[in-house]
Amino acid sequence: MGLNMTAINAQSLQDVLTAFDASSAQQLDLKTNAFEIHLDKTAGEIATNTPTATQSIMPEKTNDTATETNQQDIKAPLVGIAYLAPKPGAAPFVQVGDIIKVGQTVAVIEAMKLINEVPSTVAGKVTRIIVTDETLVEFGAPLIEVEVTS
Repeated sequence: MGLNMTAINAQSLQDVLTAFDASSAQQLDLKTNAFEIHLDKTAGEIATNTPTATQSIMPEKTNDTATETNQQDIKAPLVGIAYLAPKPGAAPFVQVGDIIKVGQTVAVIEAMKLINEVPSTVAGKVTRIIVTDETLVEFGAPLIEVEVTS
């Protein structure tokens, strides 16, 4: 099942994922100007080739005043739609200024109707929320910036 789109937003990607999941198709290739995604039900995983997805989907860092030793990003462990709260209208998992612990849930990522918690990999103070709610993220994309405490 091949599909070629020129632009896609989080909702339209969710619609594509929902339709693919409900269909009898075993594979789906989705290509846009910004990214390429390959879904394969038989392989049980999502593989992507997204050389420009970060530029077009994720906001770029514009003010990097942090020292490299004290700041660390919590990154997306998989491709999917990032949510910053457990449900619509609920308080976010974390906010700028919050002190977090290793293993604490800081976001969730939905992929193929599965909700995956994103645990913090560091302890410290949240200095910036990089991703916006309900945004498509790629594997390894920075989600939250933390000032690491020792």
